[in-house]
Amino acid sequence: MESKYGVDGGFNANRTGVDLPARNRIRKRRHARVSRNPVVPLAREDMEHLIANARKLYADMRRFEPERADRIAIALFHELTSPFRNHPKLLKRISGISDVTLWQWRIGRNPVHADTISRHSDRLARGLGLPKELAQEAANLMSGLPWLGNKTGRELLRYVVEHGLEPRTLLYLARRQERMNIVKFARMMGIPKDLLSSMSSPPEYDPSHRGKRGNLSVTRVAKRFGLTGTDEIAAFRLLATRGTAIPRVSQSQLAAVFHGESEKLPRPAFLLRFLTLLRDRHGLPGRRSLVDAIWEVFSEAEKASASMGPEPFKQRLTSNTHAREPSVHIPRDWAEALAALAFPGKRYTKLRLALARYLENRDDSHKRTTIQNPKGGR
Repeated sequence: MESKYGVDGGFNANRTGVDLPARNRIRKRRHARVSRNPVVPLAREDMEHLIANARKLYADMRRFEPERADRIAIALFHELTSPFRNHPKLLKRISGISDVTLWQWRIGRNPVHADTISRHSDRLARGLGLPKELAQEAANLMSGLPWLGNKTGRELLRYVVEHGLEPRTLLYLARRQERMNIVKFARMMGIPKDLLSSMSSPPEYDPSHRGKRGNLSVTRVAKRFGLTGTDEIAAFRLLATRGTAIPRVSQSQLAAVFHGESEKLPRPAFLLRFLTLLRDRHGLPGRRSLVDAIWEVFSEAEKASASMGPEPFKQRLTSNTHAREPSVHIPRDWAEALAALAFPGKRYTKLRLALARYLENRDDSHKRTTIQNPKGGR
């Protein structure tokens, strides 16, 4: 019985009136036409040349710039995937990037997003058939990172400080190592919105600005970066609050003040002067944030057995600096923590011990110890 769906009106027909075996033959012919012109990736030598060229472009940057690094990463992505430019579905299988996104990039509807390339760079580099080490380097280069492998938070901070870079560059390098955009990275690291905004902004800062409040959260973020040393946390705090890791008060200046003025000024006056310089050195806006920074020097076990908490110590510090009597007394554990914040490292061990005795004792017994003023230091 003939029907509108075919001769037998049933299983061998479809709504177009074409038999299913005929449609299958059409599909086979289409696949045959595609298979006659297979997509051939670039030769390994060509990909190595492109990677070496991108490596040279990164090396030619006198000062690392995230915007320029993104342009190099996008250009390398386009060059490595040039054989797949007209085959977004094949490129999707290799890279994991949506074929719709690839099509929109190709026709110019949306700009190429470097964060998207970074997120899929590892899979793409492996899919191109590169050797393991070369694939890791290619993935980093497509992520805007000019090195092979990952750096620790301490190494990233050292790189930013040595090259005089900005806090947003530190965030850029750290999040690109994790293959994350800025929102996900800030959520993972627990960075508050105000701190994230200030660190992500261009460096339109005033070098004489003392910083902003919220330094306790800055210290916590520094520890999330893996920074444990007092000087490392201080450098991160300066970088986050001022946009530069160079303190206005050097370590040698702080040592010279303690060496020269602790014997001349009355004890409350000297303590007020010294704490002001220490606050400026670490980029802290006020007395409360300085106490919070001292509190962070304590370990968790020391915090549990501390003689007093941060709030009582703030009151003690205020009463000592505004006292009319020449006596100044600070508990031993807080004196040692304050001295460790002022003079970290083995180089300043004698100064650190002398300052701790000065803060702990009510008299001038600290003067019995010869205090040497070390030269240099920043």
